[in-house]
Amino acid sequence: MESKIKSISDFKVMHSNAGYYIGRSCEEEYSEGEVYSNIPYDRASGYYFTQEAAEIDLKHFEKCMRAEFLAHVLGSVSNEH
Repeated sequence: MESKIKSISDFKVMHSNAGYYIGRSCEEEYSEGEVYSNIPYDRASGYYFTQEAAEIDLKHFEKCMRAEFLAHVLGSVSNEH
């Protein structure tokens, strides 16, 4: 049974038996036409005991991701000149 990833979510707080974590989910379509949503795609953090703690770190994580992206983009632009 082959599958194809249709979309990947933004980073968000997710939950598993091990606890809460920052990760992304995906929507996957199988060759038979079945589509499954909210399937865990990846994990970008360790595990948290509470959802609240994970949500606090998600805000910091998003800021760091934006800063890292801007540094990469601005660095690429300045290296081109």
